Order: sequence, then C-alpha cells, then structure tokens
Amino acid sequence: MSQDVHYLKKELYEQLERSPELFDFIQAGSLDGIWYSNVEDPNEEWMSDEFKALLGYEEDEIPNATSWRTQNIHPEDFNAELKAYRLHCANSSFPYDLVLRYRHKTGSTVWVRSRGMAIRDEAGKAIRFLGVHTNLTALKNAEEHVVSVLEDLTLARDGAKERYAKLITVIDKAPVGVLLTTEDLRIELMSARAAQIYQIEDAPSAAGQSVFEVSPFIKAQRSFYEKALEGEDVQLLNVKQQINFEDNYVNFHFSPVRSQDKTVGVLVVMENVTEGKRHQSLLARSERMVSVGTMAAGVCHEINNSLAVVVANLDYLAKEVRDLSGKISVARSQELNEALVEAQDSSERIQCIVRDLRTFSKADGSKPVVVDVHHSIETAINMSLGEIRRTAKLVKDFGTPPEVMADETHLVQILVNLLVNAAQSIKSGADNAIRIVTKKSSSGSAIIEIHDTGVGISNDVRKRIFDPFFTTKSDTQGTGLGLSVSRGLVENMGGTLHCKSQPGKGSTFFVELPAANKKLVSAQPTQRPAPQQQADRGRVLVIDDDKTVASAMSRVLRAEHDVDVVNAANDALMKIRSGEQYDVVLCDLVMPKMTGMEFFDILTHESEECAKKVVFITGGASSREAHAFLDRVSNQRFYKPFNPRQLRDSVRAMVPHT
Repeated sequence: MSQDVHYLKKELYEQLERSPELFDFIQAGSLDGIWYSNVEDPNEEWMSDEFKALLGYEEDEIPNATSWRTQNIHPEDFNAELKAYRLHCANSSFPYDLVLRYRHKTGSTVWVRSRGMAIRDEAGKAIRFLGVHTNLTALKNAEEHVVSVLEDLTLARDGAKERYAKLITVIDKAPVGVLLTTEDLRIELMSARAAQIYQIEDAPSAAGQSVFEVSPFIKAQRSFYEKALEGEDVQLLNVKQQINFEDNYVNFHFSPVRSQDKTVGVLVVMENVTEGKRHQSLLARSERMVSVGTMAAGVCHEINNSLAVVVANLDYLAKEVRDLSGKISVARSQELNEALVEAQDSSERIQCIVRDLRTFSKADGSKPVVVDVHHSIETAINMSLGEIRRTAKLVKDFGTPPEVMADETHLVQILVNLLVNAAQSIKSGADNAIRIVTKKSSSGSAIIEIHDTGVGISNDVRKRIFDPFFTTKSDTQGTGLGLSVSRGLVENMGGTLHCKSQPGKGSTFFVELPAANKKLVSAQPTQRPAPQQQADRGRVLVIDDDKTVASAMSRVLRAEHDVDVVNAANDALMKIRSGEQYDVVLCDLVMPKMTGMEFFDILTHESEECAKKVVFITGGASSREAHAFLDRVSNQRFYKPFNPRQLRDSVRAMVPHT
C-alpha cells in the first residue's frame, strides 16, 4: 500500500483483517460507497472512490473530511443525520439507518440510504464510525413516478386500465413492497411483495376491501394508517413478522398521498431487512468472541506469571533436596524427589495448556513464519480433545510433510474448526474414529487430511458448505462462518481446502499448503548456548513488578551471581544512573508506570552498551505494541514460565570471563 493512502483507509484494512464478519457487513451493505471517520477528530474521514463517484467526483477532487460530506447533505436532512449519529455513538441500541439527500456535483439530488456502526474501544466508547451507502435515487424517482401516475389515475380512472396494469408490473418488480389505499382506507393497489409480507394469498382479490379486514397484521397498524391520513409521514422500524413460517424483520414507511392539496389515500412502502439484522447479530457475536479472546490472553499472562514462580521454586527445592541427600534417609530422599518430579511434570502440562490457549486466542494472528505442521496439529488436538473424546477415538497417521510458511495462529484455528466439525458429525459408537493423515505431495507441498466416520454430506449440501453463513447446525452450534473463514485463511497462505464426502460414509477434508522456502528461518528467538567454561560471579539486576516472580528469579541465580532486585523500571534507571554496573539486566516487558519497552528505549538513548545487556522476561506479548517491540529488538527474551536451567546458562554466557 503506497504511503500517500489515507491513514484511516489503512486502519480500516487492519480492522477487516481481524474481523471477516466486518467485511461481510460491508460487502452486503456498501453497494455504493463507504465512509470511515475518526469520532475523536471529526475532521478526519476517509471516503471510498465509489462514494465520491456517486456524487459525481473523481478520487482527488474532494478532501477526505467529515465537514465536506456533511455540508453536502440536504439542509432539511442535516439535523436528523447529526442526531442519529450522536445517539448511535452514545448507545449502540439506537440504530444509524436513515434516508438522506446529497447534493450531486451537477446540482441534482442523490437519494442515499445511509447505514452505519460505531467501532468501540474496550470501555465501549465510540472511537471510529463506519458508514455504508446504498443509492436509492432510482427507487425514489420510481416512487415519485408511482405517485404521479396514481394522481393521474385518481383524476381520470376511465380508460386507465392498460396504464394500471403496467404500473402493477413495474411495482411488482421493485425490491420493496407497495400498498396504496383510498381516502377511506380501502385497498387500491397492492404489490406481490406487500401481499407476501402481510400474508395475503390473493392480492388482486383484496382490491376494494378495507385494509383492516384483509390481514390481522394491517389491523395492528391502524394508528399508523390514520396518522398518514392526517398528513404525517410515519416510520415503523424492525417489525418482527412471520413470513413463510419464519421470523422476518420489516421496515414500514406510511406516507399521505395528496392531490390538489387534499389527502386522497395512504402509500405504504415496506422493506424486508431480515438479512441486515442477521449480519448485525453475527457482528455482535464476533465482538463477543474477540472480547473472550482478549480476556483469555490476559488470563494466560497472569497464569504465566504465577507459574513462573512455581517452576523456579520447584527447581530451587530440587537443588536443596539434592544437597540434603546425605543428611536424610534414602527412602525419604527418594520420596521427596518423586514428589518434586510429579509437581514439575504437572507444571509443564499447565504450561502447554496455557501456551495452546494463548496461541488460539490471538485475534489478529501473527507474522507468517516457518511452521512445523505437526506442532500446529498437536496444538489443535489439545484445544479440541474434549469435543473429540465424547464421540470418537483419535488416530494419527503422520508422514513427513515439509515445513510451511504460515501464520501459526490461523493454521491452528483452521485445524480446530475441522476437528470440531468432524467430532460433531459423529454419533457415539465404539467404531467411530477421527484420523489425521499428513504427507508430502508429489509437487512437494504439505498435505493434511482429516477423515471422520460421521454422517457424511450430501452433494447438494457439499456444494454450499464453504458459502458464508451456510450451516446445517443449530444456532447454538454454529454461525455458518467457520468453513468459509477457514478456506479464506488457507488461500491467504497460498493453499487450498476442499472436501470429499458420501452420506453415511463420513467425510474427508484436505488442506494443502506450499512448502516453505528452505532459505527462510523461523522467527522464534533462539537461546544462547551454554558456556564452555565456568564463568566468574557476575552482577545481575532483576526488574519485575511482581515481587514473587522477582524473588523466584533471584533464588534461581543467587548461588552463582550477586543479584539486585527492583520492582519498578524507574528504580532500575536510578541504580544504573548512579553508577551501578551490571553484567545482565533481566527485565519484565509489561509493568505499570514505566513498561520494560519504555525502560529499554530510555536506556538505549543513554547507554547502548548497557541496553545490550537487557534480557526480557515476559508472560507473553499481550498487545500489538508489545508484539511490534519484540519484532523490532534483537535482545534475548524468555517467556514465563521460564526454564531455570536455560536462564542460568544464558546468564553465565553473558557474564565476562577472567
């Protein structure tokens, strides 16, 4: 993306990468343009080329500014737009959905349906606003034409049968339902779509009848018809209506029909907005899932901090027990060692669970790296094993697939989705199994096959399983986005995802990914090798706001080194500025007041040599800023819970030898 692209456009692309549902919302609603504004700075706004073209302008003819857009709204619509915008920003339950008139470059009027949604921060405050436009000009012109024709019909009914038939044909083709009444509220005209919404089986036979006699749904709207007769325009939004035994949502617009300054009937225009409501529901569910992922990442960070203390202290106790081996009985020493080994094994299992949960909960993924597909499969198995165990046994048939270049977070997400789908397709039974096969294709790519003994998929359904929102599951089990999103992620990695299935004989999903370039190396930081000779006693500074973690690190190292501990980065800076010399500085990444990132940047500015001695100890980069920082710096880092032996080896390697 070129540097001259507006920054809000770049930011919108980032939002789309994190939320496929947001892209679906835009695709469904933004037929004629998008605008994306900074709520905190109202003059900052990006407008799509389609929106500018809708108003007759080239891309570079008008500025990307809220003021330009709002100044071109019809004066009679401006206050309504501003009110809807402010209400929605304050409370998402107030919809931003209204019809506006814009001024075209030529001076003509462009009718637009403007829909929008606020994007909020974790506190629920609106920080950005996304708007989508649908051009209603042709529809409005047609509506005006309908009214004009109706006036002609009112003035001269005789000889108008042919024109009336043509009018019915035009109205039946419109994307909205239309109903016209006389002054005494008898049906004069009803389109097929209006009859469907009101559940009237024979629309032509309803002509001449009172609107309140042909349908109980119309009877419930009596007050709105009466208000329109009195000359008032009335809107009724998101009315829940049963159509073909399914819940639908309909917007109604009641308008007076006037002729020679007299109200002669009521025109009702109705629009089925069920699909839009469904998209809004899926967006809300997506936001909740993002919140759950964020919460999971935070919980993992806290568990890692506490687990680091447990692991370090178990290592310390193991050393102490070895030192006591000559002072207690052999049986007692053996029992203590067994208890410590069991505790260390359990802590390692907890560490694996937390690591897998953290990998799966990353909302925005990570940079593509060289990935071992077997490692990703094991992570996915750990995440979905509870679902698999209820219905089937798991069989691994691993070959020798090549490494692939992929975003491991997304690869795990794909595999979890396929494994859970396989488990949910199986009815409990002794012979049921899910088999995972890996191999190398004849072209050198990696192939992952997931076979199940489930109910299988019919040909008609199989043709649609990768379509967005298509699902055969209940609302509590799925949204119809899993396979669609999974295929998109696989294709982004340069691969393919397809399925083979027969009803009653199970299904097989095939993931094929291109092999990684052998010249590429994994982005994972490597640990420095242990020193080949005994190091001198060094000076180590430990910085961690969690006192228990800092104490545990000190306990691991103090047998070989002199260790100073501080619980704030500011205190560490004061020590270094006062002339204290350290061979190694172990620094937590995320701390209150001053983070490890800020500490490092200040230290780099004051003493690059000292900054090279910093080793980061982190419970996991929980923010985009932290991810970017770790990508930027080359300093060694350990992830909590750290391995005490590796930490000791690394510190020894950094301490100068005499």
